[in-house]
Amino acid sequence: MSEAAAVMIFSHDPNGDAAFLGDVLGLRCAAAGGWILVTLPSGVLEEDSSDLDALHQLFVTGPDIEGTMAALRRAGVAPTVETGSRGPTMSFALPGGAMVRFRERPRGF
Repeated sequence: MSEAAAVMIFSHDPNGDAAFLGDVLGLRCAAAGGWILVTLPSGVLEEDSSDLDALHQLFVTGPDIEGTMAALRRAGVAPTVETGSRGPTMSFALPGGAMVRFRERPRGF
């Protein structure tokens, strides 16, 4: 059985991304053999029926979208927010260009 999942983000600035993920989002990061490893909190795999075949997106969740948005703005990042059927979702780019989306964690998770 599986015990973990890995997410690969391709980046033009992995060290900048690791610093951002650690300093702004509070994730633990380490360099290992030319790779930047980010320890992710517990996660959920979601599936959604849509017309977006073969599209994968990285979502980070947390208890407070407003607080995270404020932290991003203090770091000089201008997130965009859209409201969908699952509530507000914030999008922002890492220093290396990869897009990340943030959604407030549903109650009970």
